[in-house]
Amino acid sequence: KHSLPTRDITQYRKIYDHIYKESTSSPVMKKYHDLGTAENVLPLNELGGLPTRNLKEAKFEGALNISGEKLAEGYLGRRLACSHCPVGCIHIAALREPYEDESYFYKTSMISYDYEPIYALGSMLGISDTEGLLKLIDQIERIGLDSMSTGVILAWATEAEERGIISEKETQDIKFSWGDYSSYIKAVQFIFKQPNQFYKALARGVEYAAQQYGGEDFALAFGGNEMAGYHTGPAAHIGLLIGARHSHLDNGGYSIDQKILTKEKISPKKLAKELLTEERWRQILSSLVV
Repeated sequence: KHSLPTRDITQYRKIYDHIYKESTSSPVMKKYHDLGTAENVLPLNELGGLPTRNLKEAKFEGALNISGEKLAEGYLGRRLACSHCPVGCIHIAALREPYEDESYFYKTSMISYDYEPIYALGSMLGISDTEGLLKLIDQIERIGLDSMSTGVILAWATEAEERGIISEKETQDIKFSWGDYSSYIKAVQFIFKQPNQFYKALARGVEYAAQQYGGEDFALAFGGNEMAGYHTGPAAHIGLLIGARHSHLDNGGYSIDQKILTKEKISPKKLAKELLTEERWRQILSSLVV
C-alpha cells in the first residue's frame, strides 16, 4: 500500500527505470560505487586542497597511502548500500590483526571509511600509516565520537603543544606528534572519559578548547563546527560560514572553487549568488530526505 497515490504507474515506472540506470550503468555514480568518496584524496592533494597538519599545509606527502585506491587494493572487504539504494557507496575495510596472547589467531575488524574520516584522521593529523588510520577510525566509531570533529580537535591540540600553549601536564603524559596514531588513539579514550579539565574542554569542541587555553587563531571551526576536508578556495570557506548548519554540504562551495581553478574566473557577487542558489536547492532536497 502506497502512502502517496501513483496516478500513472506506467510513467512512474519509466522514470524509476531511468533513475536506476543512471545510478548503476552510467558514469554519473561510478565514483561512488567504485572507490567511494575516498577517491577525492588524490585529486584534492594534487590541487593543493587537502588539509594537512591542522592546515599548516594543503598537500600531504603520504596521500597515496590513505587514498581510496590504496584502501580498495589492500583492504576493501565489502560494499554496502542504504535501504532501497542501488549504488552501494558504503565501503568497508577488513583489517586483520593478531591476538596479543594467541599464536596464529587473528581478529578481523570491519571498518567503514569515506573521505571525511580519512582527511580528518589522516592528512589532518599527518598519519600516512594505512592500518594506523583504520585503527584510529575504528576506535572513534566504537566510542561514538564524530570523526571530523575529533580529527580537527586533535590537530589543534598537536599544534598547541608544539607552540607551548599546552604541555604533557594537560595531556596526561601524551606527547601529541604528527603521524603518531597510537598517541591519538590514547587521546580519543581520554576525550571520551574526560579525566581532567583539558579533556573536558576538548570534548566540547575545538572552538571552546581554544577559548579556554588560547590558540583561537589556529582553531579550525566555522560557526562552532569543526571544518570539513576542503581547502579549495574562498567559496568553500565562505560556504561553511554562511551555510544554515555550517556544513560543506549546505552549498558545495568546494565545487565552485574547482570550477574557478579549472575553467572560469567569477566575481565575488556571482560567487555569493551561486552559493545561495545552490543552498536553496539543497535545502529542498534535504527536506525531501534525499
